[in-house]
Amino acid sequence: LVLPLLLLWNGIVYSMYADDKRRALLKEWRISENDLLAVAFVGGAIGAIAACMVTRHKTQKKSFADRLFIIALIQMLLFGGLIGLGVTTPA
Repeated sequence: LVLPLLLLWNGIVYSMYADDKRRALLKEWRISENDLLAVAFVGGAIGAIAACMVTRHKTQKKSFADRLFIIALIQMLLFGGLIGLGVTTPA
């Protein structure tokens, strides 16, 4: 149950980042960096990083990229710890 929810959530996060890139190109109202980082923090780091790489979004802003990397690292460590404790199993 956890893996399908994470996949769904990361798809939503990917869409948010891609939409923000679209808005940037059209010079429309943007999603705040804090909101983008918040959705990444709540389990969406993989979707966020994938969207940044595919759409080349936020790749030049080092402070944003650094914070996103830290979020992804924390999530990997937490998920790895849960697997180690037997709370969840890898797919």
